[in-house]
Amino acid sequence: MSTHVGVVIADRGAAIVGIEREDDALLCVGIERLPAEISAVIARLADLGDEVYRSVDADGLGNALWAALGPPEDAEHWRLYSGRGAERQALVDRLLVAIHQDTFRFAPGLAEQESMSKALVGYRRAVKEDGLIGSELVVALLLALIPPPPVEWPPLFAWGGDDEDDEIDGTLVGGLTLHVAPDGTLVGTTEPAEKSDD
Repeated sequence: MSTHVGVVIADRGAAIVGIEREDDALLCVGIERLPAEISAVIARLADLGDEVYRSVDADGLGNALWAALGPPEDAEHWRLYSGRGAERQALVDRLLVAIHQDTFRFAPGLAEQESMSKALVGYRRAVKEDGLIGSELVVALLLALIPPPPVEWPPLFAWGGDDEDDEIDGTLVGGLTLHVAPDGTLVGTTEPAEKSDD
């Protein structure tokens, strides 16, 4: 399971919405409204912990927030969403698909649930060239639905025979050796040898 938050800061206020993602299930676990003050949003984001994925909307005061945050130490868990115009339709599409597939839910008893419900009634399901979607609550929810970045595996260092029929061996950074047949099937693995103290 992973936790994702969407962050929007606009003239009328800021919003942070949290989603817990487990496989395809999406559970909204937090809805917060904050004043449109960069320092208040930064303080709240600092309370969230290191393993939370954060997506900040560049619209409104988002670029200023991003600049005030400075380069994140853990870039894997931070994203500045800078989609413009009709490109923002992709944000809406994630919610529409999740609702259709019945994989999106709100946790019971959320603060600001009533405000979110009202905002969801009036948001744009078809984004126009102006890029407007709806209130900061809805946009923060949509940003929280952005999936985590793909896992990047360590590079495979491979060597093998001169003949295309030879088996290829590759050693991963951790020392595990993979034995791969010419057709791409995994033949076996070899653990790294233990180092002796001698």
